[in-house]
Amino acid sequence: MSKFKYAASSLILVFLLSALTQTISAGSLQSISDTIDISEPGKQAMHTISFTAQTEVLSSGKIVIKFPSLSSGDSNNEASPSASTFQLNKLGEVPELVKVLRDGSDISSSVSLGTTNPTTNNSPTVTITLNSSTSIGTGSKILIFIGCSKVTSGKCVEHSPRIINPTKTKAQGLADSWSITVTTQNASSQDLDSGRAKIATIEPVRVAAQIDPVLIFTISGIENSKDVNIGNTTGCKNTTDTNTGASSTATKVGLGNLSTARINVSAQLLTITTNLSSGYSLVASSSGGLSSGGNEIFSGPSPQEIIKGQTRFGIRPCGADVSEVGGTNSNRLYAWPKSDTPIALVSDSTGPVGDDVAKGNGLVSLEYAATIADDIPAGTYKTSVIYIVTTTF
Repeated sequence: MSKFKYAASSLILVFLLSALTQTISAGSLQSISDTIDISEPGKQAMHTISFTAQTEVLSSGKIVIKFPSLSSGDSNNEASPSASTFQLNKLGEVPELVKVLRDGSDISSSVSLGTTNPTTNNSPTVTITLNSSTSIGTGSKILIFIGCSKVTSGKCVEHSPRIINPTKTKAQGLADSWSITVTTQNASSQDLDSGRAKIATIEPVRVAAQIDPVLIFTISGIENSKDVNIGNTTGCKNTTDTNTGASSTATKVGLGNLSTARINVSAQLLTITTNLSSGYSLVASSSGGLSSGGNEIFSGPSPQEIIKGQTRFGIRPCGADVSEVGGTNSNRLYAWPKSDTPIALVSDSTGPVGDDVAKGNGLVSLEYAATIADDIPAGTYKTSVIYIVTTTF
């Protein structure tokens, strides 16, 4: 009888030992984190999940990533945000956006991707399964990019944000905090190691600054016996010299004594600076032709050539922003605005203007010229011209 009892005890002992060998105690993943590149509620973000494996994950093992469960009554649309969890946004249809690195080496081609969309009280889940020839060793450092289309040297270099952040639930300025669970499993879906990472979503901080529009317009005189393009040699290639015997100023241009024997020339340099991207335009208006009493020297708003001995008067713009430079030095074309017919001299449809003086932008050389026939009465002939710069906002 005593022998029988001993045998029964042995049998029970063997059974207990067998049961113990089938039990797996899950450990804690080390250095686990989840970083998102966009924390704004309702926006698509890339998740960077990292951890150190504590237990070897053999071939066909898994990495399971679970987001918070969907609350009862919350909206649930895979491609739009909810208030209680993240939406996978059809991630399962683009497995190439999930990159897995093991100790710095990209093993993305050796894993497969599975996703489970959230349902009431259940979590959206991303499952990464190792293939039959891939494993993760104890102490291996794992890096997972969810929403990345290209990895170089262990870093995501082309972000393709996919998973949608939940909408805002807390007061403005107070972050919503979320727990992400990462679990490693064996081929039989038994848990090996597990851990949680915390991430937060919060509305962005809007930073604004203003730069006021700037428009600077200056008129400068040019000395007598100087090139009309002085100070504007990059944008203006005319080589005509001023020859009136008097230097011009910002407010006065003296054309000297007119005769049939030559063309009298004076000039001014106009400088326009603006920080507006739309550029500027320069228009000229006048009080009338060069006149004395009822007599007038006038060329009109259509550019015409000035030939000595023929009664003509006008201005000729030159510069990088002038679409037509008024002909060549041997075929010089001049115009003069009527009081009711302004003429467009210069325009630049892009800006800022005046930021690169070397290109000549914003610089306009204006040549004033006059000559007469012998039938023009003597007198002091005068007029005034107004230059108007406008910008487009």
